[in-house]
Amino acid sequence: MSRVSTSQAKRMAQKMGIDFSRHFDELSNSRVVDLLAIRRLHGYRAPQQRAGSEARYFFYYLKRR
Repeated sequence: MSRVSTSQAKRMAQKMGIDFSRHFDELSNSRVVDLLAIRRLHGYRAPQQRAGSEARYFFYYLKRR
């Protein structure tokens, strides 16, 4: 399976209704599940010593891009 690029992942998330101008905690549970599905397609791996969920790290990773 080929991986999607960061820009493709961000576009996919926006099409699914994820608003990067807002805070992660404002996302509904279904949006977090969507974000995790996109993370799998992208292949993103959060740091081992993280303080928070992989979904949160991936959200802010895409937000910075």
